[in-house]
Amino acid sequence: MQNEYVVPRLYPFDPALDRLDRQALISLAVTTGVGYAQEELRELTRNEIIDAIIGARVTAEEEAEDDPQAYEPRLVASPTLPSGFEMAPGRSLHVVWHDDWPHAALALALDDPDDSLGAAERERDGDVVMRILASNPPVVAALEAGDERLPLVRPLSWRQLCERADVDLPDGSQRVPVRAARALLAALADEIERPGGFFLVAGDCRAAEPATAVDVAVVLQRATPEEALTCAMCDVELDSWELHYFRGELRDIQLDIQDQVDDAAALCVRCHRLSHSTSLEDFRRALLWPRCPQCGSDDVRGIQYGLLTVPPDPERWVMGGCVMGVVNPRWHCDGCETRFGIFVAGPLGPQDPRRY
Repeated sequence: MQNEYVVPRLYPFDPALDRLDRQALISLAVTTGVGYAQEELRELTRNEIIDAIIGARVTAEEEAEDDPQAYEPRLVASPTLPSGFEMAPGRSLHVVWHDDWPHAALALALDDPDDSLGAAERERDGDVVMRILASNPPVVAALEAGDERLPLVRPLSWRQLCERADVDLPDGSQRVPVRAARALLAALADEIERPGGFFLVAGDCRAAEPATAVDVAVVLQRATPEEALTCAMCDVELDSWELHYFRGELRDIQLDIQDQVDDAAALCVRCHRLSHSTSLEDFRRALLWPRCPQCGSDDVRGIQYGLLTVPPDPERWVMGGCVMGVVNPRWHCDGCETRFGIFVAGPLGPQDPRRY
């Protein structure tokens, strides 16, 4: 006979909540707002309390997704929309779509003097330009009017903005009709003044295609015209990067974009590989393999000399031949084909070949 007092769990095992005892769960439930008074919580089983806490969180997320303005995001320093960006009579709004979003994100953050973003097509000097980076999902990253550029350090979802403005626009560069342009800019000004939730799943940072909208936000917040984007581990300047998330196995958690940014570090490929090292060999290579002094690439292999009975691993080594000179390069860069060595600095004799 089944025990009538055993209540099945509505939600699966939770690695955090299932470690707590009843008293801790009751205290957490009170602050979470589960809809029960403290006296009622004392009558619930431990599993029922856990379900109530998870259910309250799920409901809060669903309500925030239905109405992003109901969500209270962590705010970062973001400029207000200046008066020069409104739709004045005779002015047009141009959407510029950037498929090469990593390059465009860096150019916006660094305020690239070469303007490598490319000039936007305007009919008049006073027209407004909205730059969209084709990340996943696409984000509104900057506005321009005349010579003024306004990067949005908290990127906005392009599709969420269109939905809020009640306009239906295709992805891609375009001149926006006047009525839709007014609605878009009004929705954008409202979003900047009262930001809501922009929810996404970042996924596994070791996957081939992480949630790139988080990359855009990381670049816009951590690179400035005065300070380039650098690797959070080795401080090398980055023109390409990978994000590393500090959350263990929680790869499918859905969070507001700013919460994802706060949990991510921009790393070079080598340091990211090191952060996920699974073997001593991976660890040694990440620490000891140098970068190319010519191009800065970490795509470097060692050089082996002589006739070896067992060929070396081609992923790690290239053959340097049998003829060896006084000074022999130890490393080969696959990026620019430079061969180089690392030598101890110190006093050199007049005949030391390292002088030349």
